[in-house]
Amino acid sequence: MPSRSANWILIACALVIGLGLGVLAIDRWVVKRDLPPKEQQLAALAEDFGLTLRDDDVSLAELRALLSPFAATTGAPDRIGPALSRSDGERLLWLFEYSSRETAIARVGKPDVHAEVTLFGILLDLGPGPDLPAWSQAEDSRPPAPPHTVDSIARLARLDGYRMAMHGRRVLFVSTLQTWALKQVAEQRTSAELHPGLFNSAMKVEVQLALDTVNAMDLDMAPLDRFYQIDIGPIDLPKPDASGLRSALEESSRQAKEQLDRDMAELRERMARQREENRARFEARLQQFRDNAGVGNERLERAEAAPEAPALAEPADRGQ
Repeated sequence: MPSRSANWILIACALVIGLGLGVLAIDRWVVKRDLPPKEQQLAALAEDFGLTLRDDDVSLAELRALLSPFAATTGAPDRIGPALSRSDGERLLWLFEYSSRETAIARVGKPDVHAEVTLFGILLDLGPGPDLPAWSQAEDSRPPAPPHTVDSIARLARLDGYRMAMHGRRVLFVSTLQTWALKQVAEQRTSAELHPGLFNSAMKVEVQLALDTVNAMDLDMAPLDRFYQIDIGPIDLPKPDASGLRSALEESSRQAKEQLDRDMAELRERMARQREENRARFEARLQQFRDNAGVGNERLERAEAAPEAPALAEPADRGQ
């Protein structure tokens, strides 16, 4: 007969399974009910940002080979893809997701329990030129200068939740585990807005900030093309006379840059606010499932504590 502790373990496992099924049900029928298929979302990303879908086996094998020197930053990816790329000539930009095997439950004297967490990567191949110093932010928090500058280090600091690495002529940015593994897996199944990824609405801002970080480095090369443009609307320029033409143009350029910085800051704040709102809704739904699970647990405790019913007497032989 199972011991009382074994019974409680079985009950706990049943509650965890029920909670997981509830999260998946919310994910499928509430959160993602109106989302188009992933193939359609990838096609939209490719069209919006001039990207090429590179999800075939040959392309993914090429990407895995490019990532092989960055094991200290990425770990050992179990799965890579989907992936997209864009080239401006000899330089190539990769955007991709990959799975990382993270510790979910640490157990003393027994093997740890792991979970597959989806992370987001930005890889730049800078083309011909002198090699960059081999460096990984996962191992050394001090960026090498040169090629880093005061400006590039400041921009890198704004990439919260990412780590940077360099090797040869390649530069890599990857997102990091932002909470405990099981929680991040559940949140990623609930909404793409809760963590960095290809389908996160803040993706374009984070990719642009990564490109800006590289452009601010001392690399002696032409700046990388912008990943996307922000429409800041028409700018009213005063009609200059010949004597003040230069000063008017400089002032207009300064105002446009300030407006662009304000717009980017507002967009980042809006995305952060949206992430927090989505997270709050998820926590509320999760708490409701926990409350329901608690009611079921109380019923099990009452049933276990109740005295056993007396055995029924054998019926008399009707033939006697």
